[in-house]
Amino acid sequence: MDNPTLASKNNIHDSLLLQVLSSSTYATAIYVSEHLHIGFVNEGMLRLWGKDRSVTGKTFEEAIPEIAGQPFASLLKNVWHTGRTFKAENTPADLIIDGELQTLYFDFEYRAIKSDTGDVYSILHTAVDVTEEVRQGKVIVEKENHEQELFEELAASNEELTAINEEYLATNEELSATNEELTATIEELAQSQMELRYSKSKVDQILNSQAAPVVVLQGPEHIVTSVNEAILRFWNRTADQVLGKPMLEVFPEMKDQIFPSLWKHVLDTGEPVVKKEIEVYYNHPQEGERRFLADFHYQPLLDLNGNVNRVLATVIDNTERVLSRKAIEKAEEQLRLAIESSKMGTWNIDAKTYEFLPSIRMKGFFGYDEDEYMSYNDALALISDEHRDRVKSAMRNAINKGLPFDEEFSLKARDSQQLRWFKATGKLYQDKHDGNKYFSGTLLDVTEAKEDDLRKNDFIGMVSHELKTPLTSLNAYLQMLTAKAQKADDTFTAQALGKAGTQVKKMTSLINGFLNVSRLESGKIYLEKQTFDLEQLVDEVEDEMKLIHTTHPIIFNRCSPVFVEADREKIGQVINNYLSNAIKYSPKGSPIVVECTETENCVRVTVKDQGIGIKAQDKQKLFDRFYRVSNKQTQTISGFGIGLYLCAEIVRRHGGDIGVESEPGKGSSFYFELPAIAK
Repeated sequence: MDNPTLASKNNIHDSLLLQVLSSSTYATAIYVSEHLHIGFVNEGMLRLWGKDRSVTGKTFEEAIPEIAGQPFASLLKNVWHTGRTFKAENTPADLIIDGELQTLYFDFEYRAIKSDTGDVYSILHTAVDVTEEVRQGKVIVEKENHEQELFEELAASNEELTAINEEYLATNEELSATNEELTATIEELAQSQMELRYSKSKVDQILNSQAAPVVVLQGPEHIVTSVNEAILRFWNRTADQVLGKPMLEVFPEMKDQIFPSLWKHVLDTGEPVVKKEIEVYYNHPQEGERRFLADFHYQPLLDLNGNVNRVLATVIDNTERVLSRKAIEKAEEQLRLAIESSKMGTWNIDAKTYEFLPSIRMKGFFGYDEDEYMSYNDALALISDEHRDRVKSAMRNAINKGLPFDEEFSLKARDSQQLRWFKATGKLYQDKHDGNKYFSGTLLDVTEAKEDDLRKNDFIGMVSHELKTPLTSLNAYLQMLTAKAQKADDTFTAQALGKAGTQVKKMTSLINGFLNVSRLESGKIYLEKQTFDLEQLVDEVEDEMKLIHTTHPIIFNRCSPVFVEADREKIGQVINNYLSNAIKYSPKGSPIVVECTETENCVRVTVKDQGIGIKAQDKQKLFDRFYRVSNKQTQTISGFGIGLYLCAEIVRRHGGDIGVESEPGKGSSFYFELPAIAK
């Protein structure tokens, strides 16, 4: 006949296991059919789902309708049909929490629970909310709730095993009365042993499903009674080498460390102990002494009488995380000190929302107090009118195209009439954790240096202006003398005076260049914009250059007429400068090619030569003021390095782009781009 006592004991085991899972704060759910009916869910999982207990008995998709279209239901069904465990980390899931659809991130596992025949009869679903870790870029292992669940499950399983063994002894004594009862009891005992093995198998699966290393230490000798596979891998030892042995016999080097006192404290007081980032060392079988930093969690376990007799210990190796964090903290501190010592302001902009986060020092530059709010538009509004559009355009190009941001501008802080100059640099980068793009940079007060430059420019402009008067007179006298020499048929004097006139023209051109630099940097050069056909302008400049320079064939690869809104004279100066440089720096007789190409939003003019070419380190500085490439080939070519600087400033003030493509010995291609007017 059936033995109700044994049957009740088996049910007690299952109920105890569910009770352990229910009381755990670690998110757990069990699905009991291939349609994913929820047979069990604890409070931790309900909080993650944002649901209540009405989900019990429903299918996974009925309980969480917003999960439709996401991969989780199909993953669960695959685990049911294949029996293969599925794990994932940092996985996004869209869930309705407090009435709002939110994207959260989880580490989770779907583990198939199988019968002795290998059939799947349920799926154990465990999950950890790692949303904050993902968003903040920190790897913080939150395993304590799961470990507590493991500890309680293991304690309950051990208590259950003890109770079942005691029941077996009592049952054997009762069955000795009659052969009939003995036969029935043996059959029942066989069934109970099968169920016991099944129960132990479930506990072992749950225990070994944990990624964290776990060990159970019993009594004042700290005997190793239970281990999972993770702790054995961590120790690099087998179960036979550690089970049934005192912990200090397995690891005698721990005797002089803090851990024996912690184990004793848990056994004596029944209080759990958590220690984080503790240095520990032990003798590795192959590597010798091994030191690492780890988090330790010690949980008391009770016997059937409610007394503490065991300690469940979990260890998490955080060496790399701690060292990485300390390295980051050190780097951040060094960066902070460098920024503070340089008296720079810093800022950060969300490339999508344009949320603006200025530093305290940067707020001070704009006249804002530390606690005041300053938006991106607030900052732009204080920039001087002549610089604002240029800065906005450069910022858009940096954010939308990833171009470098390096701008100088002036501004007047709030409630201040003093004009100050600043240099701003920035770069677009993508956050590794949230995938968003951010634009950050620095701001440096360069007022003193800028005022020095302006004073120098004023001096250069004044000197250049004063030099033009005697040069004009000198040129007039040379023209008079040349005319007299030609009337007198004095060929030598006429030629000499002609060469002197040429030198005067060169001097006048150089002085005009200095004047343009001075006006440009003092803000006194103005753009008289008009709408014109850029192709026609290129054609005119080309014709002029052909009349003046006959040493190089100039080839113009025409494009269709394209109109721009720009200062026609100054854009002509840029084209003229490009052609003059190509002639100066390329062998006689080599062709100069001019190209005009049009894209959807802009037009590009390119001048190609077959000259000496430019090294990579020189290309970055080629458009800087007074910079000239210095080598044997350029020593005999005159110039002050202001032509390309003027070209760059003219093009940039038109909202365009300028650059060069070149290799030493293979010629150069100088180009500039201007926004095109839509046809």
